[in-house]
This record gives sequence, structure tokens and C-alpha cells, in this order.
Amino acid sequence: MFDLLSANTARQRMRELGKFIEFWYGPHSSIYECRDVPPDVPLALKLFYHRNAYRPPLRSDISTDNEYFYEGDGGHHLFQPKDLRRENTRIKFFMEYQGEFDGFIDRGVDDSPVFLKGYLPHGTVSPPEDAYGYPTRGKGTIAQSLSRFLVTHVLLTTIYEDYNTAKRVYHDESLIAAFRQARTRKQRIWDAGDWTQAHCPNYIGRVYLFRDSILAHCIGEDTVFAARHLSCNGNFPR
Repeated sequence: MFDLLSANTARQRMRELGKFIEFWYGPHSSIYECRDVPPDVPLALKLFYHRNAYRPPLRSDISTDNEYFYEGDGGHHLFQPKDLRRENTRIKFFMEYQGEFDGFIDRGVDDSPVFLKGYLPHGTVSPPEDAYGYPTRGKGTIAQSLSRFLVTHVLLTTIYEDYNTAKRVYHDESLIAAFRQARTRKQRIWDAGDWTQAHCPNYIGRVYLFRDSILAHCIGEDTVFAARHLSCNGNFPR
């Protein structure tokens, strides 16, 4: 199927991410490809665009201004290739959904760090945010691997955007109990880390594949579920 956790290079992660995208969104088609990505775009993002720059959302019945599954509507936005912006030695490729901060990558680097610059509030945590480079006010930057960032973005965009899931549920105690008790048909597919590590706001936690077609995003005791399709009676697959 796909193995995101074992991949340890940008090329490997993008290959396994491509497998996940086909698993969730359907078979690949050449019409999804963008082959004219500028050469200074880092390899990880270039490979992502080469394969899936023009892939539409899972659902066509949900109203959105976005053309492609990865852009983000209620969540953070990953730019289309045509919207990339160069600023000196870096490329702006990402933005917080309300424009509070922007994401940058170094030009011409295979797996560039991701730098977030802008207003980066993180709430109240202990120890203080600035111990990890997160300002509570003003501007700052954080960094992590671009290929890891892209995997996290795609998984969370898949889970939280209405146009990418058949159904999403919060705080379903019976489903949470079934998930925690499951011994089979539950596989951890990604670990985005926690608040003590460099990360994009809200882009933390673990992601599981449950019952073969449900994604579960776990942050501490909170678990959110998203289904790729529903059973015949309109419920999550069993």
C-alpha cells in the first residue's frame, strides 16, 4: 500500500505520499501532472507537483473556490505551482488560511527546511513557547524538513477539509472506544510530533489508518476520524 514512516529521504517520502494519494483519491492520471516546475523549486515539492499538482478534491458536491485537493479551504493553504513567489533566496509556497503567517523554502535545495514567518500564536503552554522558538506575539521563524511537512499537510488536509472526506466526526465515544480497543485493522501511518518540536501551528499528532478506509488523527486524548467512503447505511465502515 504505502509506508510513510519508513521513508527517510525526500524522494522516498514523495513516492510513498503518492501511493497514499492514489489510495485515498483514486487512480493516477496524466492530467494531474505538472512537468514544467521551475528548476529552483526544491526536489520534494517538485516531485509532489510533478505527480499531483492538478488533482481535484475527492468530492465534487462540496462548494469551494479551490481547484485542487491540497490547497486548503478551512485550513492552511499550499500554493499551486503558478502561485509560488520568489523572495531573494527563498520561495513562498504556503500560507496560514487567514494570512497570519507564510511558509518559505530555500531555492534549489532537495529537502529544504520550511520557514514560517509572521504572527505565530500558540496559546499557553509550559515551558514557554519562546523556549522552542515560537513567539507569542510578533514575528519569528521555525523550520522542519519540507518532505515531512508535505506529508503532514496532505494528511491533515485530507482529514479536515470537507471536500476530501465522505464524513468526519469529532468526540464520538463509541468510535473512539472501538479504535482504542482494536487489535487489527489499525495502523499508525504518520507521526507529526508534538508541541515541543518545531512544527506549523496545528500540524502535530499521530495519524492512523483504521478499518482500511478511515483516518484517525490523535493529539493527546483527542481523536478525529475521517472516512474515505461510507457503508451502505451511511455510517463509518465497520
